[in-house]
Amino acid sequence: MADEVDFQELLDTDASEMVKPPAKPSGNYRVTVQEQELVKSQNKGTPGVQFTFTDWEPMADVDVDKWREYCSSPAIEADKISEQETFWWTKKSGYRLKEFCLKCIGYDGDPNDYKGPMGKLIADATGQRVICTVGQSVSRTSGAIFNEITGYAKSE
Repeated sequence: MADEVDFQELLDTDASEMVKPPAKPSGNYRVTVQEQELVKSQNKGTPGVQFTFTDWEPMADVDVDKWREYCSSPAIEADKISEQETFWWTKKSGYRLKEFCLKCIGYDGDPNDYKGPMGKLIADATGQRVICTVGQSVSRTSGAIFNEITGYAKSE
């Protein structure tokens, strides 16, 4: 029998414990490409690959005090930090998935010269360490600050 949800625990939780998670500090992080999942967008049915990044390790350009503050938030479980990034598979945007996977495996050549099945490239990227550059954006509607991954590099 599947695990049952304990709604009473939720109902008994003090509302003061329910806080909005803070944004990660901007900078570079070494992460593990933990897993990937084939997905479809709900709106247009566009296929994509969703990667989960775990084992977040801040690099030298991340503000140490802000990182500690982030990790100490009651909304964050510091040992379980993860983030997902989806690459959509269209003729116009499919190159982003290819370039990401090539960075994960350390391919230094021209991405246009790489040959081979995308399925193997995606599988080879999974489990690799990669550097994610994280930035912050402000929501136009709510003013909330949220993270976005703005770049990737092979982890040395």
